[in-house]
Amino acid sequence: MTNPYAPQPAPELYSPGKPGVPGVPGTPGAPGAGPGVAPRRPARPPLTRRARTGSIVAGIVGFGLTSLGWALISIPITILAIGGLFYVLLAGMSRASDGRFGDLTGWMSQLSIEQWWPLVVGAILVGVLLWVAGLLISSAILRRTGSTRPWAITWAGLGIAVVGSWIVGGVGSSIGSFSFSGLSSDDVGAAGLVLVIVTGVSSIVFTLAAGAFSWWWMAHALRPSAPVGEVPPAAPAQPAAPQPAPTTVPQHPAPTSTPPASTTD
Repeated sequence: MTNPYAPQPAPELYSPGKPGVPGVPGTPGAPGAGPGVAPRRPARPPLTRRARTGSIVAGIVGFGLTSLGWALISIPITILAIGGLFYVLLAGMSRASDGRFGDLTGWMSQLSIEQWWPLVVGAILVGVLLWVAGLLISSAILRRTGSTRPWAITWAGLGIAVVGSWIVGGVGSSIGSFSFSGLSSDDVGAAGLVLVIVTGVSSIVFTLAAGAFSWWWMAHALRPSAPVGEVPPAAPAQPAAPQPAPTTVPQHPAPTSTPPASTTD
């Protein structure tokens, strides 16, 4: 009697004799396969020239409009917030110092803020329209140039470009502050004008370049497995494994029993 608890052989993870799955490298029998190697996904084709150009144009237009819109939204709000905070601080200091800053707070209170409200509200509305228009135009350009996920590319590219702008803006501000620290009071005016011009031009150039790179990067990362409109070739059918020949059992005729012959006395 055999032992039912005898150790059994481990399952075979790699069978060199079996054919692999067509088009999927790394499967048993395919090139590059080995013991315990998981199947690898087939490589995705690169972006077409039309899709690559469309992603770059969409990044330049989309991030350029959204950046301009955000500037029109944030600058008036920032000016109002800083002016209000400055006025509150001066009023508190004037009360604490027995009216020492009364002339300055009186001058600020005489400013007619009401006449600036239409300009502020108009700038904010135009900024919102430009921000939304940048997203819509980017999505339309990506869709027309063959991208299958235009909104995903637009939002992902916008996030990467914004973070890059923050980092570069912080580095540029530090460099500008360091440049001013070694100048005398007579040279600050001319150097400040040059620095403002250089900063403005470089900011525009970097904004457009960041949009182009971020949109292209996301279009490359989110590209489809096959070009749009192209059906990947079907895998050829595998030949059926040969079946073992059926074994025939010889049929023997059943023995016939004959009754014993009767004997008569």
